[in-house]
This record gives sequence, C-alpha cells and structure tokens, in this order.
Amino acid sequence: MTSSPQHEGTVRTQGGEDGLYGRLTDALLWTAFQQSVFPRLPPSFTFVDVSARAGRWARRIAAEHPHSTGVHIAPTPEAADEARARSADAGYGDRVRHLAARPGELAGLLGDGGHDLVFHDCSPLSAFTQPEPGLKELAALVAPDGLMVSFLPSRWHTALEYLGCGDLQAALHSLAGHDPGAPDAPHAHLFTPGQIRLLCRALDLRVDALTGFPGLVLPAASTFYERVPHEEDTFAHVLKMERELLIDPDSGARGAHLLAVTTRPGGSP
Repeated sequence: MTSSPQHEGTVRTQGGEDGLYGRLTDALLWTAFQQSVFPRLPPSFTFVDVSARAGRWARRIAAEHPHSTGVHIAPTPEAADEARARSADAGYGDRVRHLAARPGELAGLLGDGGHDLVFHDCSPLSAFTQPEPGLKELAALVAPDGLMVSFLPSRWHTALEYLGCGDLQAALHSLAGHDPGAPDAPHAHLFTPGQIRLLCRALDLRVDALTGFPGLVLPAASTFYERVPHEEDTFAHVLKMERELLIDPDSGARGAHLLAVTTRPGGSP
C-alpha cells in the first residue's frame, strides 16, 4: 500500500523502517535470504540490488558475505552518490558499486546474464503500465543457474489495508492489481502468488520458493501495534511466530509482501 496523506496512519506506513511492518519485514526478508538464497550461491558470488532502500540491502549482503561483489541501482544520480558515500563509510566501497539507471537502461549498463543473484522490489516495475517488461529486463541480468529474488506487494493484503481505512474504491483497485496510492505516486503493481508463477513461467524462470510476510499483523487502529517495535521481548515473540509461518508454504499467500526465489535454468535464452 502506497503511503498517502489519508493513509499515513496505517499499520504498514506508520513509523517507516523502524515501525512494526518495517522491522518485521526486514528481519523476515533476511531470514528468507539465509534459508533459501545464500546457501545456493558460490562463495564469491556477484549480485545486483534494484530496490528502493538506498543501497541498504547491498551493504548488508556485502557485510555478511565478504567475498561477494555487487551493484546497487539507484533511481537518480543523487541517490547513487548518497548510497556510494554510505558504502565507503562502511568500508564496502571497493566491493559495491552504486549506479543510477532508469527502466530500460539496465542491460546497457550491466550487460546481459552475468550475475549470480538479482534482487528487486516493486520499484523498478513502476515505470511500466504492466510488470512484464520490467521483469524481463531484470531476468536478463541473471546468469544461467543464477537466482532472481522478487519482493512484491500482495494485492489481497493491500485491499485488506484499504478496507481497514474505510476506502472501498481503493480496495477495489487493489484487487484489480493496482495500488491507487497518492495522486502523484508512481504506478504500483500488486501481485498474487498465481500471477507470479505465470509471469516467471513466461520468462523461463523456475519458481523454487514462493512465500509471503508479514502474515499475522493486520491493519487495525491499535496502540498495541505502536508499542511492539519498542518492546523487544514482545517483538521477539511476534517475529518468532512470523518465522514459523515463513516455512509453511500454505501461509505465504496471507503475507503483505510476496517473495519469489526463482532460477534461470542453464540453457535458457
């Protein structure tokens, strides 16, 4: 769900990265990487991070995997400069490059099919009226037998959020696959597990894992949600419950975000 003036107080947007959704999402995403992604990569793997997180995931991967090298794609030169400075301060400037690119420019900037891991969220898809061209451009960066990890918003959970805010029209738009968001917000595609499988099949990507999270925290006006991120013991219990759902394939469709781990089989075009 895209943050907008009338919805800034919702559970997902409240508190930003330090709020309940932000902390849970970061912790669960990293757990999913540890369980389903990193064990399948070579020690000196190469990666591309195309996510709206100012290079934060690229830096975390570089920190945890000192033999890896990567590229973070920022939406503007200014954002790339800021992320580059943060990586230099953290000591990863020699292993993580930060480049600015617009949709359609990735192949010319990075070449085709040479990276062990490509991670993306919905941000590089927002320039396209349909998600297929953006996903095709990202999949072309993956080496044969490499992985693409897609982290995408769920249309069902977004509709649930809008209904919790009393916005029936926005909920209807969400079920149709589009988050209306604020009037000047970028185009936001929403997904279902079945849609992701079909999109990946069309791109000759094999879906190895498909789950979703957070799945237990639902939109509600509750001071409990506001307290959880700041009460470490309570947060740890909520995170434990969410991690138990993470390994249950039947619970993934309930998640606010959907995570697909896919392989580009050797010999794919």
